[in-house]
Amino acid sequence: MERVAAYILSLALLGLAWLLRRGSGTWGTPAGLTCLYWFLFSFVPLLAMPAAPINPLAVAYIFAACLAFSIPAFASDWRACMEVNAALSRCRENLLDSRFLRIVFVASCSLSVVFVATDLIVQGLSLRELVFNFFEAAHQYLGKRYEGELKRNFFGQWGLVLCYVAATVGGLLYASPATVRRRLVLVAAMLPSVAILLVQAAKGMFFLSIALILGGVWIYRTLLDKRPHVDFGGLMSYARYSVIVLPLVIISFLTRGLYEMNDFPQVAEVLLAYLRAYAFMHLYAFSDWFSFWFGQPSLLIYAAEPPAGGFFSFIALFHLLGSNKEVPPGVYDEYY
Repeated sequence: MERVAAYILSLALLGLAWLLRRGSGTWGTPAGLTCLYWFLFSFVPLLAMPAAPINPLAVAYIFAACLAFSIPAFASDWRACMEVNAALSRCRENLLDSRFLRIVFVASCSLSVVFVATDLIVQGLSLRELVFNFFEAAHQYLGKRYEGELKRNFFGQWGLVLCYVAATVGGLLYASPATVRRRLVLVAAMLPSVAILLVQAAKGMFFLSIALILGGVWIYRTLLDKRPHVDFGGLMSYARYSVIVLPLVIISFLTRGLYEMNDFPQVAEVLLAYLRAYAFMHLYAFSDWFSFWFGQPSLLIYAAEPPAGGFFSFIALFHLLGSNKEVPPGVYDEYY
């Protein structure tokens, strides 16, 4: 019965997105996209992992958060907004297809890859090791991260920041019909995150870059009033790139020590467990934490931290102000 309630609440997110679509005339409102995102990130795991325990109140919390975010959208005059957007679209074209953006794109892609390679050297590894002993070098970098031995440095920080810039601007340029060799732009936009995926075994930046590219495409289509603002047909066409994405992710998983295992069935079993965990277990992890926090039965015992005063949302600012607060494993703080 709990799983049925979770399904209903997840479908309610889709219904909320549909109501926003009816009111605004587009799927491309921030609230509508947020509801669609959380529908997919809740409904797909529920289907894929039917035996995993789920607390429907955790899904209800997600729905409540999306509903709160959507309330201002229901109160907006979308017809007037769309008329203003259409009127402004003509003067935006020169800005979104400008030479300046192309320079920023080339510079951010190039510098990000160079900085990622330089950070590897700062951490005590060499490019020669990476080329001739790839798995061992990437595994050493991963071990340094888990042991807290990574040295914070300019190149490591700005390599990550410029990766964001490259993906976002790349999405804008990829969406532009004026861009020649659009596939080359797409490859260049993903190159920094692929370097981070392989060299540092960090998958979060890779998938975040995909989201930023899609966000860039959405921004371009919306600001220039290209209908539909969210092209679902175009999104489905990106599925063909999964034959490239999946091997890259598997290589990244192999750097976690799996390359040393000689038993292929065991390697395949561990890989499948990793893929299932990364693809589907986020909802159940949140559900288990949610249950523990509200005094309900949970599989794990979690640290009951006092209110952090916004530390985890503004960790960079807190560090700049001199905070020495230790973050738990899994918090990605190499930026700071």
